[in-house]
Amino acid sequence: MDESCSFGELAAHLNHLTDIDPKEALRQARALSLEGSNRHNMMQLRAATLVNAGVQCTQQDAIDEGLTLYRELHSQYPTPDTVFNLGTAIVCSVGSSPDGDEWMVHKESTRHLRSEARACFWSVAQDADAEASARTQSWTNLANQLADSQRLSECHDARLAALALDRTNGVAAHGAARYLIYCY
Repeated sequence: MDESCSFGELAAHLNHLTDIDPKEALRQARALSLEGSNRHNMMQLRAATLVNAGVQCTQQDAIDEGLTLYRELHSQYPTPDTVFNLGTAIVCSVGSSPDGDEWMVHKESTRHLRSEARACFWSVAQDADAEASARTQSWTNLANQLADSQRLSECHDARLAALALDRTNGVAAHGAARYLIYCY
């Protein structure tokens, strides 16, 4: 992409490229310069692209590289957006629990990372200065992590908290309804 394009255009380009050609998105994200006055934004863009495109093409090294960038960003700029993105990158790095005999091994080996992700989402969900959309997404992501850990009543509480902030949160509403049907 042309060096003279705006940051917004570059972000839109990499986001689109992540959907249509994630390997190329990874290549271009790694080529971004992290020097200069726009370092913070470029680090965020690179990290987001590495995590999202890494998930798309199942490249764990790219996801982990993005996670490392988010950890660095968090140490320098612990804003609600950065904390939320760090939590999301951790969840992506952990991946899904396998079925069968490996389930318990995976749960135990990722216990600390999953706890860190929940702490990130909890932090943003509780931050009264964070935007309502970030807070409801954090409650929803926290609920998903609690569900994955079989902590179903806490999961339901988190979904209700998400819905209290945003009645139109379809993910939280769907999950809460499914839990109620399951209990019934």
